[in-house]
Amino acid sequence: MARAIDPRRTRKALKALKALHDSAAAGNSGVFSSWEEDFIAGVSARLETHGSAFADYRKGAPDEALSRLQQKTLKELRQKQRKTRLSSPQQLPPDRQNLKRKS
Repeated sequence: MARAIDPRRTRKALKALKALHDSAAAGNSGVFSSWEEDFIAGVSARLETHGSAFADYRKGAPDEALSRLQQKTLKELRQKQRKTRLSSPQQLPPDRQNLKRKS
């Protein structure tokens, strides 16, 4: 018997994973390790194929798309991405680099 997975939760998880993948592909490749990139790719593939990334009911709620541990790992990856994004200096577009603030 297939379990009923909330499609909104699947879409939400896929959107978060896609955002992480896109930020890593956009030039922040040093942000994630190879294991973390494999985690993002593997979980995304399982979500697209099955609608859920886990099969054991003891690991999470039946209507969730991600297990509790996967949710925790995803949260940690978001924090890592946010931390590195905020710590790196912001680059201005070339046409705005010579502009100065008013004093």
